[in-house]
Amino acid sequence: FADLAGERGLMEVRLTGGEPTLHPDFFEIMRRFKERHVYVSVATNGTWNAATLQRLCAEPYLWVICSLDGNQATHDHYRPGTFDRIIANLKALKSVNPTARIRLTTVLTARNAGQMFELGRIAAEVQAESITVIPLRPQVRDPGVKDEMVAASRFREVIEDLIRAKERYGVPFTTTMETEYKDQIFRDPIVRKRSS
Repeated sequence: FADLAGERGLMEVRLTGGEPTLHPDFFEIMRRFKERHVYVSVATNGTWNAATLQRLCAEPYLWVICSLDGNQATHDHYRPGTFDRIIANLKALKSVNPTARIRLTTVLTARNAGQMFELGRIAAEVQAESITVIPLRPQVRDPGVKDEMVAASRFREVIEDLIRAKERYGVPFTTTMETEYKDQIFRDPIVRKRSS
């Protein structure tokens, strides 16, 4: 696929999962895309073992998009016992590979809606270049998830908290929802998509 994608002019690919770094051929897949000048980003949970972290630290032009669902208590509620490991891994990655790009992705819920300013501080600590906030959507599988959703009126407060965090910590943010604050939302210039 990497050969065909490169020949056809694909500019970027995002490796996702589950956890893509667990695939036995993950680094080979990434290498093949890069050889064909396809920019690779990795959507990850950031809970890498030492060997994976070491190999990621050696990757040039690495872009990691890491899930972090709020402060330690909230994140560990959703993904038990992983917060400290993720933070340690991201800090280690940036200390060894300062050119690595890190973006934090947060699924916005009623539980973490009040933590956006704190998330800005955490993003600055791990030297993330931005935060993406994705409002929780209802899932057919679990109708109870609606109780975790953030109402539109609360979403406005979340955006205002993110703006304050951006002003304080210098970490811009994106969201998948259109808002009246669109001039305050980061537009990632790294890749301009071609239209067909």
